[in-house]
Amino acid sequence: GGANSSEVCAGHGSCLASVYGTGDCFCHAGYAGRDCSLVCPGATGLNQTGTAESCSGHGACDYLTGRCDCFTGYTGEDCSAECPVTNAQVCGGHGSCSTTTTAATGCTCDPGYGGQACDA
Repeated sequence: GGANSSEVCAGHGSCLASVYGTGDCFCHAGYAGRDCSLVCPGATGLNQTGTAESCSGHGACDYLTGRCDCFTGYTGEDCSAECPVTNAQVCGGHGSCSTTTTAATGCTCDPGYGGQACDA
């Protein structure tokens, strides 16, 4: 061997081979994939605890796929698009939030509802 853990895990994680014998990588915050070669979208820098945030601070990165699972009220590949929230529900509970362009979001309202937040 001669390879160290930073080479094995793309320089973005630690190899667990010597600890657990699995050979899996434990990725640093903001990186994903079995070999830590995927970058989670929406990197925002460091949060209040000093760890790297991804998904624009509005979601959690799936560390196998590198995709964001957005928190309620946010959408988009990097969770940067905010959805209208009325009565503590996205789109008033009468529609779904969708990204209409890279910079805009809106509600697709259920039949019988309208308005920007499906509240009319």
